[in-house]
Amino acid sequence: MLVLCRQCVQYVLEGTVTCPHCGGDARQMSARYRDGDGPASDPHLRLRHKTIKKVTADLEAMKFNTAIAALMEYVNDLSKGGVTRDDAITLAQLTAPFAPHVADEAWEMLGQQGFVIETAWPQYADAFAIESEATLAVQVNGKPRGITHAARNAAEAAIRAQALALPPVAKHVETRTIKSGFIVPYKVVNIVTE
Repeated sequence: MLVLCRQCVQYVLEGTVTCPHCGGDARQMSARYRDGDGPASDPHLRLRHKTIKKVTADLEAMKFNTAIAALMEYVNDLSKGGVTRDDAITLAQLTAPFAPHVADEAWEMLGQQGFVIETAWPQYADAFAIESEATLAVQVNGKPRGITHAARNAAEAAIRAQALALPPVAKHVETRTIKSGFIVPYKVVNIVTE
């Protein structure tokens, strides 16, 4: 749940688990971020760039509900691990079009100057916004038989071999002749048998 209660910002920075004003999990907004408490590395770099890209595209297309949904996914993922200062600042900037007063309060509590809406919109790098691995559904004769994971730059032959090695797929293919097979990039492997 994306917390949009004005009092939540204070509870986030105090480390309180639940905001008594709205009942929301205030920790999710910035996951107890304080100066110097963030992890040494940036565990959410890909997630942050992916969220910036999604929210930017949704705002330009006026798909406000899906932009808010992307922010909620971001908050949920942030609540699972240590939040960096960049995560908290980006969250305040992305929240600004939907809840400007809450975003400004969070912005101020993060030690930033001025209004969040006056800052430059966060930029994303395509190299970080794209996942390095894709999840593909595996179908035999149009029926789902399993799921496999493959690198985005993997060869089709390697993906096909990986899909055929799955036990449920092998079971449905072992007594049949493979007529054809095709791969919809980053989505599905379909194997057609006789």
